[in-house]
Amino acid sequence: MQPAPDLTMFFGRFHPLFVHLPIGLLVFAIFMELLLFWKPRESFAKTIPLVWMAAAIGSILSATAGYFLSLGGGYEEATLNLHKISGITIAIISTCCYL
Repeated sequence: MQPAPDLTMFFGRFHPLFVHLPIGLLVFAIFMELLLFWKPRESFAKTIPLVWMAAAIGSILSATAGYFLSLGGGYEEATLNLHKISGITIAIISTCCYL
């Protein structure tokens, strides 16, 4: 396997940083959806799509950075594949929730 380019690895190393923001935003969006269901407010209805959009963008950035990081090697194949599939799934789900 060829070594990953330095620029790719540079962005890949941001994966741990990127991964936590979408998780928090997804939890916040779900919480706001539940709160909106329980106690409807116009301000929540306007804010929720923005939170879903930020979570979707953050998830896509995180999955991309994770892919770049995986190019560097040194990870167990089965664990890496499960992690990769999970990241892509979360990015797709959060994007669908936004749309």
